[in-house]
Amino acid sequence: MRTALTLLVAIPALALAQGGPPPGAPPPGGPGGPPDASPEQRWERMEKRLRLTRALGLAEALDLDQAQATRMNDLMKGFDARRKPMLEQLRKDMRALRDAARSSTTTAPEVDAVTGRIFGARGQLLALDQEMLATLGKDLSPEKRARMALFFARFRQRMGMEILDRMDWGRGPRGRGGMGPPGPGGSPPGWGDE
Repeated sequence: MRTALTLLVAIPALALAQGGPPPGAPPPGGPGGPPDASPEQRWERMEKRLRLTRALGLAEALDLDQAQATRMNDLMKGFDARRKPMLEQLRKDMRALRDAARSSTTTAPEVDAVTGRIFGARGQLLALDQEMLATLGKDLSPEKRARMALFFARFRQRMGMEILDRMDWGRGPRGRGGMGPPGPGGSPPGWGDE
């Protein structure tokens, strides 16, 4: 009961803080926003909805009150801000690697350099995730820390596959004969960091 009341109070506050549409309102133009929006605008809207879903899911998984949920959300925003440039660089490097795969003039040292940067970025993202879990779990009981770690693992897996299944890549859903996202410019944030 306490969780349900907390969520009823927290949903409007978190929605306003995230700048997303009101809860329950269908997004204009489908899952990614208006059809005339740029890919960057669609991904920005999707990221806002994912952050809101993550905040609410974590509040429910840990049975947090409104103050605790707001504190956790504020902490996660700081980590999101640090993660964003890493993900942008990773996207650029993934595009460079795809371009190299299509080019007959690419040299081995160029491919090795891009591949090295991709592995480095993935390592940095993993370290940031570990730091975030340690920071968020600092004042939690061991039981809640375990629940939090399970929540993030499930959330990442569920949301990653849901995004890919909902997006119209023009090739069918992944896992059912589809190839996943399109090439340069069409990949989701962090594509390749899973």
